[in-house]
Amino acid sequence: MSKEVMEGRSWVMSAEPRNSGPRRPDAGLRWGSRILLATLLVVITDIALQPGFTRPASILGWDKLEHAAAFAALAVFARGSFPQLPSWLLALPLAGYGLWIEYAQASTAVGRTPSVADWVADLIGLVLGFGAAITVRTILEQQRH
Repeated sequence: MSKEVMEGRSWVMSAEPRNSGPRRPDAGLRWGSRILLATLLVVITDIALQPGFTRPASILGWDKLEHAAAFAALAVFARGSFPQLPSWLLALPLAGYGLWIEYAQASTAVGRTPSVADWVADLIGLVLGFGAAITVRTILEQQRH
């Protein structure tokens, strides 16, 4: 602890470098995952809130499959973005995000119909995505040892 902090003058700049340890090897992967997670959230929100008459054509051919795939991708990038947090803590806000999308689709401005089945597909995607991310992480850790 610096002399300034010990004397109660923590507002004084310290000459001690912060984070002076070696750089974490996964730092670039975490930041890349965070950028992709944020981008994916923006894209999914945009697609989900398109008015009913201008909605883009189906990419995977079945609406529920697209919900599951989108939320599986969110789960994978959330896991990569915050590896220190438990999966359930990452899943809660993502599940809430899916519920919010369905609620927002009910507004007259969007003109789409909310669906419990869509939200269930979102939850299934989260389970599959977190399961895949945990499986890959476990395999990689076993290969290291």
